[in-house]
Amino acid sequence: MKISIITATMNDGDALRRAVDSVCGQLLPPGVEVEHIVVNGGSRSASVDYAASTGARVIETEPKGVYNAVNAGIAVATGDVIGLVHGSDFLADSNVLARVAASFEGYDAPDFIFGDVNYCNTDRPDRIVRYYSAEGFTPSLLLKGFAPPHPSLFIRRSVMTRIGPYREDMIIAGDFDIYVRLFYSEPPLRYRYVEGPTVTMCTGGLSSGFLTRIGLSTTEICKVLRDHGLPHSRLRILSRFFLRGKRKSLSADD
Repeated sequence: MKISIITATMNDGDALRRAVDSVCGQLLPPGVEVEHIVVNGGSRSASVDYAASTGARVIETEPKGVYNAVNAGIAVATGDVIGLVHGSDFLADSNVLARVAASFEGYDAPDFIFGDVNYCNTDRPDRIVRYYSAEGFTPSLLLKGFAPPHPSLFIRRSVMTRIGPYREDMIIAGDFDIYVRLFYSEPPLRYRYVEGPTVTMCTGGLSSGFLTRIGLSTTEICKVLRDHGLPHSRLRILSRFFLRGKRKSLSADD
């Protein structure tokens, strides 16, 4: 099995080196290999050169947004399974990809998997400040604006080809849209929740600001649900911020 890891980066500096090292440091079982694709949106950084020196494939693109960069990586990926590790994030431990590979094995192997992620301080990546879990997630929660943590998502490339690329007209909710397409696909896709963190994310991403979440993400999530012909209510989506305290395992970030 080959796993393609796509890293979208733009001016991530030394954090990109950390992301690259987390991929290079994976302990892969026999028969499993990793393909690392770094999509650079115009950065001029020694870390991008470092990524290339490790064997990662570096693609230079115009800075047209993170979803455009991810789509550029998906277009050239050759792995059986695709996952994302953004330039400011890193794989949670050295056995993540071994666990991912094992999760896609068996007679009832899934089409995609999702799990948990860590959050850390930007200046203290060794300090975990929040644990975001998808345990107990059901597709109906998408109608309330909840989704599994996107960095924990790994998809078979054949399925990615089937459902299509990330929406580039979205600023925040392109992740949410992918989950809607996966969980509401016809015919239904097989999925599996895999316990444990896959990625450690540094606080301060596009969707982490509270005012940004309330405004932009709510508007985009409602648009996604409407575009897919699913029930949508701005009030219901907004209420996820108040339900968040009661649902410790789910997030309102997306």
